[in-house]
Amino acid sequence: MIYLLGVDHQVQHQKNAQVSKKFMTYLGKSIRDLKIGFVGEEWFDDLLKENNITTTTTQDIASNHRIEHRFCDPNRRERNKIGWRSKNDDHLREIYWMKKMSDKLNSNVIFICGSKHLIAFAKLLTISGHTCKILSEKFDEIMY
Repeated sequence: MIYLLGVDHQVQHQKNAQVSKKFMTYLGKSIRDLKIGFVGEEWFDDLLKENNITTTTTQDIASNHRIEHRFCDPNRRERNKIGWRSKNDDHLREIYWMKKMSDKLNSNVIFICGSKHLIAFAKLLTISGHTCKILSEKFDEIMY
């Protein structure tokens, strides 16, 4: 089962924000309760430096639970390669995410992404033969 968790991206890198702390608690509980073996997220390496961090909150929680984590978003060079030019081309990024996680999609997975992607990404996964469930459409508004 692929569980999707929509967020405002601030929870991925503003570790001292109250909402980020709640997100980390929620993600940890979800990993335990849903027996998650892999966590992917909409993020790429260059964003760590741009946001002056060494790890994301998602990476930290995956590490604490000793499960695999992977950044799944294409970096700027890869975006050009896949033909992504603007937000109108986000379906190309979503296809990239699915390919990036393809070896994990038959296990229990949580994927963290911006809330605006949830419906389209869930549809892509379903059309591709995968079972998915949206845990939260926007963590910071719905969960707390």
